[in-house]
Amino acid sequence: MFGIFELFILFVAIFALVSTFMTNPLISTVIFFFLIYFAYYLAIKYFMED
Repeated sequence: MFGIFELFILFVAIFALVSTFMTNPLISTVIFFFLIYFAYYLAIKYFMED
């Protein structure tokens, strides 16, 4: 179940990158890396609890 949630976050990150890249590449890149960092943070937190 967690894998599906992580893929969903990555999908949202890619969608945000594509949708906002035309208007403001800097903001879209920052959002993209922040969402990837957030997904990896949740993954590390999830594996530390087990």
